Amino acid sequence: MTKISQEKQHKTTTRKCSKCRQVKNLKLAFDKMGSSKTRYRRTCKSCTKHYVYIIQEKYHKKSRQPHTYCGYTTDPDHRLLQHQGHLSGGARRTSSMQDLSFSLVIDGYLDMEDAMRFEKKIKKARGLSNRLQYACALMKMNKWYKKSVALKDRSSTDFNFYWYVQPSDYGIQIDELETLVPILHHYLIEDDDAISNCSARVA
Repeated sequence: MTKISQEKQHKTTTRKCSKCRQVKNLKLAFDKMGSSKTRYRRTCKSCTKHYVYIIQEKYHKKSRQPHTYCGYTTDPDHRLLQHQGHLSGGARRTSSMQDLSFSLVIDGYLDMEDAMRFEKKIKKARGLSNRLQYACALMKMNKWYKKSVALKDRSSTDFNFYWYVQPSDYGIQIDELETLVPILHHYLIEDDDAISNCSARVA
């Protein structure tokens, strides 16, 4: 058995993390059956951030509201390129959308399961305005699901809201929200800034 097939069998490999530069076990990120293409995560579990995002397209002729999509990722910039069609792997739901851009990106989740539970809740709302407002309303709740960790028990976790739109245009008052939920931090991001290395300024 070769070294690559042994790594695939255990779905981990010992490599250096790209952020903390320590040698750790990195999980398998991509493994296509019957192919030699194998890709492992570049960051370890403690350095990996989990994001929930909302993207929108330009206003459609037959609709007053722009079409939106909500998803989960560990690399927002890479995921947006997939949705835009520049890279393979975009969702079928966004294949017919044009001129996609971020509206809101959130991080601060404990793990992938925690982020995907939040994403599932947001998807119940329809329309950009409703989804943005619902995302803020969820932060006022103690739990999103019965199995979720209560927000009051997350002493070491802060949530960062990266806004690509003006929250006030959608009836969201950041000042009032921050007084109610002190673990929230809001940043207004310019269109040409990247999430991973942006100089965010407080909105």
